[in-house]
Amino acid sequence: MEIKKYSKTKIIIIIFMMVITIPLFNFFIMATKEMWGFYKYLQEQVMTPQERQEYIHRFDADRYFSDAKVVEFCNAIRDNNFQKADELIKQGVDVNYQGEGGITPALWLLRKTDEREQKKKALKYLLDKGANPIILYKTKTRGYQTVLHTVAQHKDLDYLKMVLESGNVKKEGIDLELPKGTLKKTALTQSYSSDRFENFTTLLDYGANKDYIMNGVEHQTLLARSATANLWRYTYELLKRESDYEYAMERGLKRSIEKAYDATWQIESRGVDFHLKSWQFLKAKGIDLKLNLWPNQKYTEENGKYVLYINEGLDTKGNKIENKEDKWIKYKNSTLYKNLSEKQREKIKQEEQTVYELQQAIVK
Repeated sequence: MEIKKYSKTKIIIIIFMMVITIPLFNFFIMATKEMWGFYKYLQEQVMTPQERQEYIHRFDADRYFSDAKVVEFCNAIRDNNFQKADELIKQGVDVNYQGEGGITPALWLLRKTDEREQKKKALKYLLDKGANPIILYKTKTRGYQTVLHTVAQHKDLDYLKMVLESGNVKKEGIDLELPKGTLKKTALTQSYSSDRFENFTTLLDYGANKDYIMNGVEHQTLLARSATANLWRYTYELLKRESDYEYAMERGLKRSIEKAYDATWQIESRGVDFHLKSWQFLKAKGIDLKLNLWPNQKYTEENGKYVLYINEGLDTKGNKIENKEDKWIKYKNSTLYKNLSEKQREKIKQEEQTVYELQQAIVK
């Protein structure tokens, strides 16, 4: 039997085709699985009566606690029947009793989707009775959580304030790190990652570590991480609170500030260019950094203030746009600004009145 011989060129072509084909085949299999999963998901939306009951009762206390008295206690606080709850405490029920995965009555309460004001009263009651907000609970899908970490991500600031004002979180507890395998380790980093700015500043007010070092190759602090993520509102807030900017400079802060950016987007999304404000702060500290905007934008110093100019005749790379005048005009006189909604323009005006405390640093 004659063995067919291939030239080096053919062998290279065959290997190349294999390298290309195998990832495509894997992608096809993955896409097929995703489509099948979506089909099953659609099927599951039409629940049987039994499935519907299962869904309704998924957060029932007896699914998390084996002690009948604790179940009765949880139901009492859920219904704001605090007289009954007091009686059960006298009978020996522990407000920090730990059920499945370490869950406590307070954590169970926060997982339920009951009426908000009723839930707030119940949480207040538990905190007044000594509920510990930093007991660890291992969830089935999201790693570990505590009451503190949960409310740090909540869109309603009242929950976080209630926990912090209770005095049940000691100084060392506010920076509790969740165990390995859980991202966003502290309550502060969870509020940051969930973009809950008011929660973030409230935790800082109560002494959360503003220089907490997050996971990652560069061992970034929140100051450096927020800058590299273009979350300049957080960057500026941390700078104002005297976060360690010298440590952060070589871990992403410097290169992020000097990176070319779109000032109009900053203003339109946040009301103020916090990238600029962060640059101003560091400049006032004697740190020489470049401020690089897109080629069709520039800041000019006028009476100690930074005024943004844009050139609608240039694109974002600095190339001339046909049929448009090559002229620098104030952003607020531009078509771009005029096309904003009244709500956006009002937001910009309000923010400008609240954050211009660093006008002594002048753009050169």
